[in-house]
Amino acid sequence: MKIADYTTSDAKALDRLVATDADTGATKNVTAEDLANFSSAGQYKAILNQVSTAAPVATLDSSNLSAGTWSYTNTGQYHIDFDSPLATDVIIILGAISDPTTTINAIKSGASTVSITTRSSGVLADDLLSGQYIEIKSFNA
Repeated sequence: MKIADYTTSDAKALDRLVATDADTGATKNVTAEDLANFSSAGQYKAILNQVSTAAPVATLDSSNLSAGTWSYTNTGQYHIDFDSPLATDVIIILGAISDPTTTINAIKSGASTVSITTRSSGVLADDLLSGQYIEIKSFNA
């Protein structure tokens, strides 16, 4: 088969593909199965709701990470502690925010913890997470 004719429906788990390391430029062969395993890294997807000084409540869309417990730690400060450590690398995706005075930041702050801060006009504030989408991907690069 010509490479130009190769489609995702033709892909087989052990097909070899060339991957380029974004940091070094080095290339190596990987299998389609390797790529599928990478794309199926641990993930947590949810819509959050939070009122006053209560811990956020997550409505899970999907998760293959260990169970997590949300906590309210202080004004505008929250975290989720997973029952098992997260992998070395974590990507956190937050949904769009319609209010231009609101900022929401998230970081991996511990082996099994992701912390979130919410601000309104630059000041830590509560009641800004309701309806907020969060996705956490955990993988070893």
